[in-house]
Amino acid sequence: MKENETGMENFGCDLEPKPIIKKLEEALKRDSVVHLEGYVGSSVEGTLRLYRTLNLESYVEVPKKEVIACVEIPNDNFGRVKVFIPASTMVKSLTQSHALIDIPQPIPCTYSMPPDICGMVRDALDKNLYPELREFLQDFYDKNCGVS
Repeated sequence: MKENETGMENFGCDLEPKPIIKKLEEALKRDSVVHLEGYVGSSVEGTLRLYRTLNLESYVEVPKKEVIACVEIPNDNFGRVKVFIPASTMVKSLTQSHALIDIPQPIPCTYSMPPDICGMVRDALDKNLYPELREFLQDFYDKNCGVS
C-alpha cells in the first residue's frame, strides 16, 4: 500500500460513507428502514405514487415527507426506483380496475422466443410435469412457440 501525505495508507478509493449511507444510518437510529421499488407516477401534492409494474394496475402511495432516500435502479430504461422509508410509515396500497390490459391477440413483432425456452415448455407439457399449470403452459407455447 502507498502512503498519502498524512502518512495514512491509500486504499485507492474514498473510504468515507456516501451521503445516502449517512441518511440511512441516521434514519436507522430512529426506526427500521424498508424499501419499495416501482415507477414514479402522478399523484396529489405531497404524495409519492409508485406503480409496481408498467401495466399501472397496482400502486402504493407514501407521504413524500417520509422518504429518506431514493435511488434509480441501474440499467432500467423505464426509470424504476428504490425508495427508502421508515418501517412505521403509513403506506396506502391500491389496485385499479381501469388499468392497462393485455391485448388478447399477439402483436406481430420481430422478437421470437429462444428455442430452449420453447423446448422446456414443450417438455413440461409432454411429460405433464405441472398439471396445475398445463392450461397456462399450453397457451404460452401456442402463442410464443408455434402450435402444438
